[in-house]
Amino acid sequence: MTTETSSLRWLLDLARPQRGRLVAAALLGAAAAAASVALMGTAAYLIARASQQPPILTLTVAIVAVRFFGISRAVARYAERLVGHDAAFRVVSDLRVEVYRRVVPLVPARLGDRSSGDVLTRFARDVETVSDAYLRVFPPFAVAGLVGTLSVAVLTVIDPWVGLMVATGLIVVATVVPRVVSTSTTSAERSLASLRSAHADEVLEMLEVLPETWVAGTSQPFVDRVHDHRRRLLEAEVRIAGRAGTGQSLGVLVAGATVVACLALGTWSVGSGDVDGVLLAVLVLTPLAAFDVLAPLPDAVRRWGAVTAATERVRELVDGEQGDGDGRDVDQGDLTDPVVRERGRERIVLDSISVRWPGAKQSTVREVSVLVPEGGRIAVVGPSGSGKSTLAMAMAGFLPPEGGSISIDGADARSLGESAWHATVGLLEQRPYLFDTTVAENLLLAAPDASRAALDDVVRRVGLGPWVSALPKGLDTPAGEHGRQLSGGQQQRLGLARLLLSNHPVLVLDEPDEHLDAVSADALMADLLGASRGRTTVVISHRLVPLAGVDEIVVLDGGRVIESGTHGALVARGGWYARTWMREQEIAAIAEAASTM
Repeated sequence: MTTETSSLRWLLDLARPQRGRLVAAALLGAAAAAASVALMGTAAYLIARASQQPPILTLTVAIVAVRFFGISRAVARYAERLVGHDAAFRVVSDLRVEVYRRVVPLVPARLGDRSSGDVLTRFARDVETVSDAYLRVFPPFAVAGLVGTLSVAVLTVIDPWVGLMVATGLIVVATVVPRVVSTSTTSAERSLASLRSAHADEVLEMLEVLPETWVAGTSQPFVDRVHDHRRRLLEAEVRIAGRAGTGQSLGVLVAGATVVACLALGTWSVGSGDVDGVLLAVLVLTPLAAFDVLAPLPDAVRRWGAVTAATERVRELVDGEQGDGDGRDVDQGDLTDPVVRERGRERIVLDSISVRWPGAKQSTVREVSVLVPEGGRIAVVGPSGSGKSTLAMAMAGFLPPEGGSISIDGADARSLGESAWHATVGLLEQRPYLFDTTVAENLLLAAPDASRAALDDVVRRVGLGPWVSALPKGLDTPAGEHGRQLSGGQQQRLGLARLLLSNHPVLVLDEPDEHLDAVSADALMADLLGASRGRTTVVISHRLVPLAGVDEIVVLDGGRVIESGTHGALVARGGWYARTWMREQEIAAIAEAASTM
């Protein structure tokens, strides 16, 4: 099966729920086009007949017909736009939700070598381009087929030779011209999609580093790269437009030649007495309106190349990222799994897992075994680059292990489905994403039906009660873009509050004290551990002081477990943990002495 055929079937299957609206839109479009052709033919007859100055009553039918076709054309066109866009937007809305549902469980670790700009382009621009199939690709061909056939039939009744000539011209414009446009633009449209992704990458990179580089005066290279990619993108768009314009010009030439031929044939028929002279205007002007119906076809073919390229890229996300180990589709029904619904049974077991990031040459985590008992509190520590965050991603289901297994309450996590896995294990990242809305609405993302009392309670549990009370609007105070109105510690506390509201039985806290000073980090970690009490909790941390009260500490180095045990046992062992602990104690003593001087 060719790519275009495969894309066509996928697009038709995608539109199946809206096929009634799409068919209605196509019929309304055909009615509008037919009214336009009929208006031209009727007006031509009316003018020619009126030139003979007949009694006015003999023109009444033609006059009424002109009015009818003029009004019906506008009404049908409006209805076609209304119904067609409604159907297309419904299809694209469903597709966007499906893409989002597929992509969200895969980030940030399982999108392969796709960049943020590439994913953004697929989700936004490519999904929008798919809508062109239902607005500017399929309808023009349906309308052209229906109205073109009807026009040829009517002209053939008047003059068979003119009907044959118009049929020939329409077939050439409907087949040869689109083929010329397709040949010259399809490959260019595919290259254009790649250029758009590259441009989005550069824009995102510039925006990410802009605050720091602007202050340092080093932002110009990033801006120049964005301008360079934009220039290349515009050049590609101009080339495609030029090629499409050439094809459309060919269609205009064919149409003009056909009309001239119709004039010659009609004149001969009138001269031989086979056709009334009044109908000569109909034989000449009606083909002009008929060819106008085919005018969108070259552009539809050009857009089909863009739609095909966009469809392939979207399908890679929708069809290619199934996520489960067995490749089965996961739906919200997985949320009824007993692991999620029955409390008191949660535990997670890592059995000799090895984890490799996409594109990496070797595993970051190698043969790590960890058992987190029901309601247990486990800490994972180690030097930078030891694989702690990678382990957190694997436990949360964002980075499946390439070796070994992860079990949740005795069942292989991959057999549960991604929805159940993510509903069971909640991950608090180093920088939780906060939206530019109120504090309350950021919390309600996790539990839309949560009451204000529940929000107040969870805010108090994570240590944000006094801060919220001091805000001018309380929970209704805006958090700012990316939570910029909050400090780093407050962002982490708000992220944990959101995690607690979502009711995950197992919590994985990935270095929530990162980028904080020692005092703030220790206070934050103590509050987080207190707020998560009663939940099965795994803490990833680079500081050891606040971890003395956890049940077990696992030390990673080079992706392997080098030691594990309770705080006291590890200190007594004299290994990496003990040395790091003593160093932290010395630094804390020096800092305390300095503060008292």
